[in-house]
Amino acid sequence: MCRSIKVLRRQNSAPNEQEIHEAALQFVRKISGYRTPSKKNADSFDAAVEDVTRSSRRLLESLALNTPAASPHKDGAAGDQGEGEQRRRVQQGSGRPRARIRAGSTRA
Repeated sequence: MCRSIKVLRRQNSAPNEQEIHEAALQFVRKISGYRTPSKKNADSFDAAVEDVTRSSRRLLESLALNTPAASPHKDGAAGDQGEGEQRRRVQQGSGRPRARIRAGSTRA
């Protein structure tokens, strides 16, 4: 998924409105494929950002924080649970043999 979307559920503090809005904006950008929508699509884009912001706020407010969030980083913010697994797969390789390219080959 999008690496720039941050985990907002933290043990030590609740996310502020700006953090929730920025995460919603990144999500809608990823889904729509637009960094900045055309004038024709701006209203739909903005409405989607507001819907995701409201839904995210409601989710974060309803989650119980009696258990630690996903793997805390040094700064106390929660990390991506799949990050370690993804790193292991990259380090170990996919298990499939790689195609060998001969020196001087023009294959890209």
